[in-house]
Amino acid sequence: MMIDCLRKISILKFLKNKGLSLLRQPYLPKLRANIDSECSVITNNCFGGRIPQDLGYPYNSPTAGLFICYPDYIFFLKNLKQAINQKITFRGGENLSTLKLTTI
Repeated sequence: MMIDCLRKISILKFLKNKGLSLLRQPYLPKLRANIDSECSVITNNCFGGRIPQDLGYPYNSPTAGLFICYPDYIFFLKNLKQAINQKITFRGGENLSTLKLTTI
């Protein structure tokens, strides 16, 4: 019973991700024309990983797989050159992927 439930949840997640990917398809040619494979996409959430994934590019982003809360994300953008060289610390332990930046 539990395995059937987990299987259904997994299928629903797959369909949701596939559906969202299909919605992004019309924009991919324009993105591909303006973003080369060496580009880094910087966002405060996992969407930054979706763009290279949809384009078939490698993950070059320093923020791939992270969720950065406000005001840390604004601080990160304002101090990008220094921030990308900082040691990453996580709020709530290493099991959470929420980035916390210290003041430079």
